[in-house]
This record gives sequence, C-alpha cells and structure tokens, in this order.
Amino acid sequence: MTTTTGATIYYTTDETEPTAQSTPYSAPIVASEDMTIKAVAILEGKQSEVVTAQYTVKEEAVEVADPVFRPGSGAVEAGTAVSISCATPNAIIYYHIDTFADAGMLLYKEPILVGDSMTIKAVAVIGNNVSDTVTAVYTIAETHVDVAEPLFNPASGEVLYGTLVTMMSSTQGAKIYYTLDETEPTENSMEYVEPVAITKETVIKAIAVLGTEKSDVATAVYKVRYEVADPQFYPFAGTVPFGTEVYITCKTEGSTIYYTTDGSEPTRESAIYGNPIAITEDMTIKAMAVWLEARSNIMTAVYTVEASNEGHGELEARLYPNPNNGNFFVEVPCTSNIRIFNLNGQLLRNMEKKSAGVYELHLDHSGMYILHVSDETGRLRSVKSIIVR
Repeated sequence: MTTTTGATIYYTTDETEPTAQSTPYSAPIVASEDMTIKAVAILEGKQSEVVTAQYTVKEEAVEVADPVFRPGSGAVEAGTAVSISCATPNAIIYYHIDTFADAGMLLYKEPILVGDSMTIKAVAVIGNNVSDTVTAVYTIAETHVDVAEPLFNPASGEVLYGTLVTMMSSTQGAKIYYTLDETEPTENSMEYVEPVAITKETVIKAIAVLGTEKSDVATAVYKVRYEVADPQFYPFAGTVPFGTEVYITCKTEGSTIYYTTDGSEPTRESAIYGNPIAITEDMTIKAMAVWLEARSNIMTAVYTVEASNEGHGELEARLYPNPNNGNFFVEVPCTSNIRIFNLNGQLLRNMEKKSAGVYELHLDHSGMYILHVSDETGRLRSVKSIIVR
C-alpha cells in the first residue's frame, strides 16, 4: 500500500526493477517459495523510490516414518530379494550395505538381492526431514538336503559271472562313492563312473554325496553263478562222406571242450578238443564244455559213413588269410558253389555256380565259421573253418 492517494503500485518478483509496465498490485501476493518483491508507487508520471522486501518460506516440519524391510532381519535363503518401504507418502529412501563400504548412501530403486551375509542400513527423507536410521542384518540359512541312498541294479543275489552292476541315486547331482572290501565308503573311496563287473563273491557298499550332505550306506552282496554254452557240431549228425572232418565249438569264450568217440560220457579226463575229427567209420561223438566251475550239457552227434564214397573227393579250394580280420579270399579251381555257415548252421553266404577264380569275401563279426565249397556235381567237396579275429 502507499500513503499517496490515487497512486498505483507496480511490482516484480524476479528481482528486476519495477516500472509502469510491471504488474500492478491488486491483491495480496502468496509466497509459496523463497521470493524477492520489488515495488514502486506511481502517480501522474512521478514515482516513489523502489522498495525491496525478501521473503524466505519456512519449511513445515514433517515426521518421516522409519523404513521397513521385508523380509526383516534373520536367516534367509541365498538370492532372497529384500524390499524397503516407507509409510510416509513421497518419502525418498537411501540405503547402505556394509559390504560396499566405499559406496556411501545409495538411492533405493529396486529390491536388494541377498547373496551372502550382509547388513543394510536405510533412512527415509522428505526435504530436510529425515527418519531414524533402521538396520537389518541378514545371514544365509543352512539348507539341509536328504540325499537318497544308492540303488543297485541288479539287486543283491546270485548273478552270472561277469554281470555288470550299476549304481544310481535319485538325488539329482549326487556323486556315488563305493568300496569292494566291506569297509565303510567315504568321499575318499572310489567314485562310481562305470558299472562294476562281478567275477567273484562281492560285497559293494556305497553312499551318495551332495555338497556336505551324505546318504545312508547301501549294501549289496553278490554270489557268482557260472554258465557255459553247450558244444555244437558241424557238420551236424547224420550220413557223411568218408573222411569228413567234424568241428566242435562252444560260444563261451575261454571254455575247454572234452569229447569221446566211443559213446562213453566225457569227463575232465577225456580228450581235449583241438583239431577237427575225421569220420572214417561210423562214430558217436559226445562232448561237453567246461569253463571255470561250470559244465555244459553233454551233446551227442552220431555219424554214419556213406555206403559208397565212389566219385567223392577233395576239391582243391584255397582260403587265405586264415585267421583274418573279416576280409579274406576263396580260390576255386572249377565252377563251384561257395557257402558260409555260422556254428548254428545258419547259411550266411550262398554263391552258386561261380567260375574258377578268386573271390573276396567279408564277415562282420569275430568268431568261427564254416566254409563249404563243392563242384557242380557235388562229388568234389572242401570244408574248412574260418577264424575271424
């Protein structure tokens, strides 16, 4: 206001000098922030001195609520997300983590992941009003896992010689350790990486381990049962030409064949089969196979020599190399039928009316096979064993 009747007051709030072009005063000015008001009174072209008034807005004291942690202090699982909130609207939260000593106070924007033991301190702020400092202490909770004890396949019992025993635990990621000497297994015992072959009476003890957790000890006891395949004859029993050679084989690797040619039962004291047996008279061959403690059934083959061998003879066929790796040659002197059998009598190759010459042949698997070559009349024959290694 002014004491000069009829004078108009002009003012500014931006610290510039007021003139007749400034804002005319008509109503009280609201000071919502720090402000400098300059005013002048003007009447008929004459003006008063400029009057200046500075105002500072006094901030109203606000009680700011303390920050709240969720979850609160205590043992938590690794990776837990901790959120911080404040009940006071528009409050800004700052926090500090003890493991980040040089970081100072950080502006809270998103939940904090607890990867290890830590202490978090937080305050809430509005203007110059600050809450109390709140502290939350977190540790990582110990987790206990029940580790399933190992399972054996096959389970305890009597098994064939050479049976492979596998071990597993239903606890994902667990390692298995085992012993074969009846001692208790530890993490320093043999680690299971492949099946265990049972070749004698065996006791397996095993544990499963995951981190620091261990399963109970699992035990399996195995007794060994030995088996050996029955001997097989080729050619099979029946009427054969004079001088036919009979081969005796057994599928069980490492077995020994005992045989007789007089019809008696073979024993471990009988002749050991090593070379083909020539049939020069009617003959009964009995054979058994022995491997470790196992004995096969006694197999019998009865051979009768053809009444007349007139016109039959040996065909000069060649087989080389023999033994071989599955690749070999057969040479025939005349048009011939070439056949290869396995020891079960199954025909594997049948090459008919092949002209005189050399033929390259192949067998995929190791073992013993029978080569049978005959001329077109069937009167000339050659029977040989093929050994593939």
